[in-house]
Amino acid sequence: MKVYKIDKVWRIITCVLTPVAMIPFGVLLLFPIIPDFNFDINKDVYYWFLLPLSVTMLFVIIVAFVNTIIGKFVIDKNKIYTTGLFNNKQIYFNDIKGYRITEHFTFIESISNKTRIKLSNYYENRNELHDWLIWNYKNLNELEIIQEKQEILSKQDLGWTIEERESKFLKYKRLAKILNWSGGIIAIGTTLLLKTSDYIILLCIVYPIFCLLAILFSKGLLTLDERNEAVYPSVFWAFFAPTSVIFLRALMYFKIYNYDNVWLLTAVIAFSFFFTLIINNRGFVFNKFERTSTILIFSVFIVFGYSFGTVINLNYALDDSQPKKFKTIVLDKRITKGKSTNYYLTVSPWNNQKEPKEENTNESDYEIIKKGDTITINFYEGKLNIPWYEIKLE
Repeated sequence: MKVYKIDKVWRIITCVLTPVAMIPFGVLLLFPIIPDFNFDINKDVYYWFLLPLSVTMLFVIIVAFVNTIIGKFVIDKNKIYTTGLFNNKQIYFNDIKGYRITEHFTFIESISNKTRIKLSNYYENRNELHDWLIWNYKNLNELEIIQEKQEILSKQDLGWTIEERESKFLKYKRLAKILNWSGGIIAIGTTLLLKTSDYIILLCIVYPIFCLLAILFSKGLLTLDERNEAVYPSVFWAFFAPTSVIFLRALMYFKIYNYDNVWLLTAVIAFSFFFTLIINNRGFVFNKFERTSTILIFSVFIVFGYSFGTVINLNYALDDSQPKKFKTIVLDKRITKGKSTNYYLTVSPWNNQKEPKEENTNESDYEIIKKGDTITINFYEGKLNIPWYEIKLE
């Protein structure tokens, strides 16, 4: 019997870093019950997105910490198995299909496909463990690469000859690089030019749709598989970069008065996005051994982020409504400092609000506005019937 545990140095590092990693999510979780603490986040966004995110991340961090401290991998007489929190699995020697080694993890797969063991590459005597796998079992990553190459070269819809199929594959590989780089350039350019035109954000909204069409018409050659070892060309970053811009802008830039009409439109766009990918024969293929992280990143950020960001940004960019003007009085002002400096104004109730509300502002306006000043709030209906507002100085 041979027992492996996480390296002692990494166990110490984990003990030090785990509390640090938990702090931001713990604070986020406790926001509503912290006395005299006002945070400039819409309640719908908090309870439907940020709260579930903080709970999920705290759970993941705690499970990872416990498994780092007590987890073990054991090579027994006729089987291998792991012990830990939610991680008790075993595979008999005669049921081991092979292994996959990635940058951070080693995966051992069973022939029956019912069990898969995932090991961190930070175990003690990792090289000894890898040597045992290499001498006794197949490298499934290498086999998969060979199979994917053979699969591409056997597709008759890519050409009559192997040379034609190779040529078309290389063409789409170049196209994937162009799309990924273009997505990054569009994201950076949009960020730099946003102050010159509100319509520039439409580039980040339209570009992922263009990439989606490229996937659909690629005959299965373009994918969203972000694995480094994937043979099929990926356009993951072509989606990820523009989505980052519209999602973060939707969260940080706009003052949404009411989110009631946001969620249905977001759900419709997200469903359409998923459905369009699924009908493509390889457009929604992921490495199943990294499926958990991939699905979380893709579904939560790319699909939700793109859909939510698109709705909020279109509602603003296409809005041609005339603003309703409300007068309000600045009751108080404060500054918070940390990684960034934030400026807040507490204003009197407006538009049938019952209590004063704290609004964030920029440094220049904060310096000009004094306690007791009267300011104007421009209230807009929004193109998609999602009301939003902005603060204007008298």
